[in-house]
Amino acid sequence: MTTINTPKRRVLHVFHYPVFGGPHNEVLRLAAPLRDRGWDSKVLLPCESGNAAERLRSAGIDVALERYGRVRSTPDPVVQGRFAGSVWGDVARLRHAAREDRADLVVAAGLLNPQAIVAARLERLPAVWKLVDTYAPAPLRRALGPPARRLADALMFTGKALAEAHGVPAGTPGTVDYYPPVDTGRFRPSEERRAATRSRLGVPEGAPLVGTVSNITPQKGLEHFVTAAALVLRPLPEARFLVVGASFATHRGYEERVRERARTLGLDSERLVFAGYQENPESFYPALDVKVLTSLPRSEGVTTAVLEAMSCGVPVVAARVAALAEVIEEGETGALVPPGDPAAVAAAILRILGDEALRRRLGAAGRRSALERFSLDVCADAHARAFDIALARRSRRLAHGRPARSAHTGDLR
Repeated sequence: MTTINTPKRRVLHVFHYPVFGGPHNEVLRLAAPLRDRGWDSKVLLPCESGNAAERLRSAGIDVALERYGRVRSTPDPVVQGRFAGSVWGDVARLRHAAREDRADLVVAAGLLNPQAIVAARLERLPAVWKLVDTYAPAPLRRALGPPARRLADALMFTGKALAEAHGVPAGTPGTVDYYPPVDTGRFRPSEERRAATRSRLGVPEGAPLVGTVSNITPQKGLEHFVTAAALVLRPLPEARFLVVGASFATHRGYEERVRERARTLGLDSERLVFAGYQENPESFYPALDVKVLTSLPRSEGVTTAVLEAMSCGVPVVAARVAALAEVIEEGETGALVPPGDPAAVAAAILRILGDEALRRRLGAAGRRSALERFSLDVCADAHARAFDIALARRSRRLAHGRPARSAHTGDLR
């Protein structure tokens, strides 16, 4: 990677969710390597309650707030009608924000919220659309994916399976596949962290510890993790379990159902610890013997937590959803199981815990894969490639139409 000494260009990342998650984490981790490649990053967030602005600002990311909405997961026609009626107002406000920010390129995430891409198109700015999950129903994804490719200047997908899930064949011109970035220096195997964290959690010496690191939301399928834990305890009563992740008022009912299931299955606070949000997840992964992901079919693209665990040398058991099969090699770095099948999850956990040589081999292979495929530089190169594609396609498009108005000066260019 060669550092670029030319003046920096500005990329405006527009998010529709005010709660810190994977896409926000990508911006945080890629800000420095993208700066080395000639791009300064700024984030635009909606004026809503959430922790994303605080976390990004505390890490030195420039953040602005604007009033715009998003699609809600409810069939309520009033809610959906209100959103539909606000779209063009949102587009106008996002156009103004891009102009005020003097943006050279706009990046947006989420298939069902096109406002930022439309705003960029109207402002004649290059636009990159990141389609990184499978929340939308399959027919809708396949119907909207091809139009999204025509509207945006470049599409980014977390894995080839995500492209195909959106009706865009892998390798289509104007598309870039990538995987979430991992700071492999921060997320690394560590016997010191392992011992300290297990001691802090009160894990008995020699007891296997199985955990998941994720926000507590329905898409993560934590009820299946809890059920699998109870199944593991039958032959392995000394095992302990851990959930590290933030709770949200919007999902309070779901969290209570998960906790109630744990109590019903006999998982008391000694056997299952809900550790909440932690600022130092890199200290928790090495404490685990197995990392588990029980996400539902309509949920992930590729979750960063899986890659972080691999970088820490921890074997992974994950539901076979979206593009996870592209990053977890069955029998090489972990195990893939059918989604919604806690018995299969438990069987995979017991197989790994019952074979120390296998556990160590899977962990070492996961660490090697993280270093080769998921590092910050690898991910930053993919983003820079997508940005270059968008710039080139925008230039070709403008060459066949009216001149663009500069976001910096208002002059025609």
